[in-house]
Amino acid sequence: MPGTWQARHPGHASFIRTSCLNRARGKAQAGSSQQPRGWCNLPRQPHLPYESGRKVFTSAPFSMNLPVLRSGHPGTFIHVEGDQSPSGICSLAVTDSGRCYICAARDFFDALKAVRLILEARDVQVLCNGSREDVWPSAKSRRRDSGLVAYVCKPGQVATEEVQIFEDATDTSHVSVSTQEAYAKRWLASVAAR
Repeated sequence: MPGTWQARHPGHASFIRTSCLNRARGKAQAGSSQQPRGWCNLPRQPHLPYESGRKVFTSAPFSMNLPVLRSGHPGTFIHVEGDQSPSGICSLAVTDSGRCYICAARDFFDALKAVRLILEARDVQVLCNGSREDVWPSAKSRRRDSGLVAYVCKPGQVATEEVQIFEDATDTSHVSVSTQEAYAKRWLASVAAR
């Protein structure tokens, strides 16, 4: 998202918030059920080109609509835009029901967790791989893919199955951030005990 990295300077945050909302208004309304389900143009490896089926992407920024459960009811979406600064800080701008939230972190997985914490307080649950109980990134995937890729973690087994964290995962169980973190700790202990 152009201008995202100017947010650290006072006075530019309102520009970013307005820019985020204006982009959302130009697309279908974020709370509408008419948005394309799980549309995403995310790169698998943000610095290496690959064919995604639509076009070749070489790096962030990216933009997508993600399905959510709102008070336990499916059928609505949030709009997410991501970018990475030259220093490697990853940010997500999320538009939900006319509100824009911007979260920055060391990688996209941590930025997604920050967004999820904000949305959980509003009883909104994001339905993507990054919010599944059994998905967690490795230190290597955080460095290599900026946290865009994580692993499916099964108790007692070394994780080998990779998933993109923003891929639509409406058919799997999704949990709160604290439940996901607790599962990751249990999984790490089970693998270490092998």
